[in-house]
Amino acid sequence: MESYFVIISKIDDHNKYYYGIITENKFEYHILVGGLKIKCVSIIINKKNNNTLLELYQYNIRCSLFADLQKGEEVIDLLKNTLYFISQKFSSVKYIEFIDNSFIQCKNKKKISLPDLSIAKYNKTWYEKNFNAIPSKSSKDNIKILKKQIYKNLNKKIKLTTNDLLDEYYSNEIFQKKKILDIIKSVYIKDMTLKEYLDKLKDYDCVFYEKIFNKKIGNLLQGTEWIIEIDTIKEYIINSEIKNIEKIKEHTDIHKLFKKLTISNNNEIKKNGGNIYEGGIL
Repeated sequence: MESYFVIISKIDDHNKYYYGIITENKFEYHILVGGLKIKCVSIIINKKNNNTLLELYQYNIRCSLFADLQKGEEVIDLLKNTLYFISQKFSSVKYIEFIDNSFIQCKNKKKISLPDLSIAKYNKTWYEKNFNAIPSKSSKDNIKILKKQIYKNLNKKIKLTTNDLLDEYYSNEIFQKKKILDIIKSVYIKDMTLKEYLDKLKDYDCVFYEKIFNKKIGNLLQGTEWIIEIDTIKEYIINSEIKNIEKIKEHTDIHKLFKKLTISNNNEIKKNGGNIYEGGIL
């Protein structure tokens, strides 16, 4: 059995629209939220014990209706509104479990563990910072140990000379441009800590520190277990609406839905030039 809904989230001077599907079988509910064809959030709720798992959370530009999903606050907004929907539809669910396997991809296509990098930058993982996530009971002690190890590694001094640093971590051809090498030379001082070095490069793409970070810190927090308590999300949601709808089957249905959802907001229609912006619906 399937049912469909739209979450309307008011962000500053515009609305975001997220399309959701609930499928149900004898044992569980499965909630998918995102755009028309691509879903960026997947949550499974066990009917017997209400155990709830955040199975998938990813970014894709097409994970909203009518307009592209922007990186940053809108990606956070997507999950917070999904969790708000869970709180309204499934009131017996008190928390969401998930395994933090998040990462960021640098311009050289290499990856950095997001929880580890976020600890280095903000002393909190990305989910702690944006969703007040807490370690699961089974992971709590281990995560505390891993965080201490990260802080210890961050405070170690880099003993290399500038030339040795360039040879070891920036020998790839991508770094041979004078402009890039000049940036490294301008921020690096021998015997500075890894934390100090990363802070100097925080406004640059992670390609500038991917290799040294992965060698010195690595993926210590990858695969750790966390929970998000639903009550901590409710305070964030102040202007969201949830509307039950019929399944969107054809492209023309999107246009009808847009007019139906925005009928009281002529300014929003004018922003789209009287038409639906196609970027987020295909």
